[in-house]
Amino acid sequence: MVWLGDHAEEPFRRAVNTARLHAAFDQLVGKGRWEPRHSLGTFPVRFPSQGDTGDTGWHVDASFAGEDSNSNDFLSWRVNVSSRGRALLMLFLFSDIDEKEAPTRIRVGSHLDVAKTLEPAGETGMRLRELAPTLAATVGRSEVIATGEDLVSDALDAGQPACDSRAAAGCQLIADPHKLVGDRAGELH
Repeated sequence: MVWLGDHAEEPFRRAVNTARLHAAFDQLVGKGRWEPRHSLGTFPVRFPSQGDTGDTGWHVDASFAGEDSNSNDFLSWRVNVSSRGRALLMLFLFSDIDEKEAPTRIRVGSHLDVAKTLEPAGETGMRLRELAPTLAATVGRSEVIATGEDLVSDALDAGQPACDSRAAAGCQLIADPHKLVGDRAGELH
């Protein structure tokens, strides 16, 4: 797996700023309540592996730095119940994939568990380091692979799929920012 930094080249700006996505943002977040992205953010490129790559755990994306956060320690960043600084979780496919090609997994309904855990922490929220051990409460939730077909029919409990194809490059999915996602190591063919 290779992490790519915050890419703002034209293809990435176009991918995150389509008319269809903007209409979905307006519907889900509210017209005038979100800002267009000028980059895609950091994202992984995964490759097949014979063993555990050590980066396949479940997580929620952090949304803001707290007073005690360290820019070199991502686990010190915070997330709160109102998802300060992050309106939606966006997943983009830039190549065709299937279940054997290192897909992203999603725990259906996990956003409900995460929100309940975060609620007592109020606007301060929790550091990812504090939140991570509580994610075990989602173990009984069903899992889907972010390959398109299941996501379109399930709609990820109020997520909004922005593609109609199955695992095709160009597929975009937007969902609740508290959705629990995890990666899976790809298999060698």
